[in-house]
Amino acid sequence: MDYQDVTIICVDCKSEFIHDASAQIFYDSRNWTPPKRCLECRARKRERMGDPPYIPQEQHIITCSQCGRTAAVPFEPDTSRAVFCPPCYSARRENRS
Repeated sequence: MDYQDVTIICVDCKSEFIHDASAQIFYDSRNWTPPKRCLECRARKRERMGDPPYIPQEQHIITCSQCGRTAAVPFEPDTSRAVFCPPCYSARRENRS
């Protein structure tokens, strides 16, 4: 599919905004419909609905104690304990069951 920037009119404030090609690819990859509101109106709606604003988690780079690969984790690892990449952690959990 050929993606091109599209101009959309916000259903709330009636202003025009651009739904760019990269955003369209992102939306299509998740089977989402195109946005109806501009960024400002989306933020106001989230506020009204009580949704907290998106705050990305800080990531820490670790070296897996089992396989040696590097991975990013959303917590600061304790250097006195083993830390695992997501695949090794999942495998360890499955083996415990």
